[in-house]
This record gives sequence, structure tokens and C-alpha cells, in this order.
Amino acid sequence: MAVYGDSPQSIRARENITAALDARGIDPRTLETIDVMTNPQWARELQTAAAPQLIIGDVRSNRSMYGDLSDRERLDRWLDEMLEPVDSDRSTTP
Repeated sequence: MAVYGDSPQSIRARENITAALDARGIDPRTLETIDVMTNPQWARELQTAAAPQLIIGDVRSNRSMYGDLSDRERLDRWLDEMLEPVDSDRSTTP
């Protein structure tokens, strides 16, 4: 997650993703948070257009969500899609 210091929107984004991950039984401490205000080189590397930005996987995969993540229904749908296990060959699944 890319945040911009302790801005109100970044604080809300941290709180909202923490609640969403907790609800899934995922330890929110496993989420890497990068403050682009104190680490501007990361903003360039992550190609961050705005912060806060939640990124899952490689930034090139285009799997990101922007904003304070306060739309819980949207966040939950997005997380469900992003965290769904990839099953490359469903025909072999019992």
C-alpha cells in the first residue's frame, strides 16, 4: 500500500484495509506500507499516480485500488477477486 504520510485519507485507508483484512483472517501486519512522502523514489518505482493506493502483486499487473477504501462493499469485492486462488486446471480438481 502506498500512502502519503499521515494525511486523513491515508489514515482512513489504513484503517479500512486493516478491518477488511481482519475480517478475512489475514494479519494486516503482512501488508507492506510505503510512505511516498518520505520515500519518493518508491513513488516513481511503483508508478504511483495518487496515494493512497492499494496494490496487490506486481505493480505492472495493474491490480490497484485508489482512495481511502471507505466503500467496504467495493473493497471486499476487489479483495475477493484479487485474493482468489488461481486454479490453472480446474478439470483436475476433485
